[in-house]
Amino acid sequence: LTLQQLGAFLLQNVLELRANRRIFLGLAKEKQCEEDYLEPLMRFLPKVNKGPPKRIIRMKKDKKDNKKKDEDSNLGPHDPFILRTSIHCIALLSLEHSEEAQEKFLDLSLPPKFYDLFYSESIDKSSGEAILLFFANCLHTSKDLQTRFMKGIEVIPMLLAARDMDFSAHTITRSLSALLSIARVPDFRRMVVGQLDLIMASVNSNLSLNERDEDFYCAAAVHCALLCELARASTEFHEKMAKAGVVEAFLVFMTVAGKGVNDEMCIELLMSAIFGIAALVSSPKTGEQCMASLL
Repeated sequence: LTLQQLGAFLLQNVLELRANRRIFLGLAKEKQCEEDYLEPLMRFLPKVNKGPPKRIIRMKKDKKDNKKKDEDSNLGPHDPFILRTSIHCIALLSLEHSEEAQEKFLDLSLPPKFYDLFYSESIDKSSGEAILLFFANCLHTSKDLQTRFMKGIEVIPMLLAARDMDFSAHTITRSLSALLSIARVPDFRRMVVGQLDLIMASVNSNLSLNERDEDFYCAAAVHCALLCELARASTEFHEKMAKAGVVEAFLVFMTVAGKGVNDEMCIELLMSAIFGIAALVSSPKTGEQCMASLL
């Protein structure tokens, strides 16, 4: 390792501890950093080259080696090791649920940079998962900050991609929890319902698992709470939810709620399913259709 690589690696290990994260972000009163190191850390994130400008640059290059390098990655000059470590450092910092820290991320335009890196197809799986956890952690916040984090980027499909990308069960549940947090804001519900097909694909993927362990029930509980939130929010969503098979999903949730990991009753899962069904079958628009599905 070079000295710079070693420093980045050691920083990642130091930030595993909450006390160190708070000192780094300037949140700890008992001890402060010599200066703000968040901006220097972000300088290790390369620019993502996108679209026509990249092709124009290629045409201007004469050296074959440079051209080959451009084709291998659409990222600007960077050290892959330091990039991966920097991404993980920032993801660790997002664990501090402080509006002051989140304001710093926003002021440095970190969300669009991370979004572009996530879809650049030039980072490894571990870095992609760390970026997704960054968004999932930061979106458990106030409406105003959620608005700023989602400005100009499509975060909801990104949160629903965790299972397709074979990320860990913790990342899947954390991403779903962030989506539920977004859905609880009235101004964002229509945006969430717009991704109902992806939500139902995620629901069905979890319900089709053979192993019913704690991870299964965690995901099922958040899925059910999310659908219940949307069902109770407005009758405008009911027609789309009925067509998507939400009533049938609630019935499956009720079935699996009867026998948890240790044969216990999953009360949270059961209550969300009951409230969701009640909202749909009493709908003035699609009540009869939902009742027929229920019967």
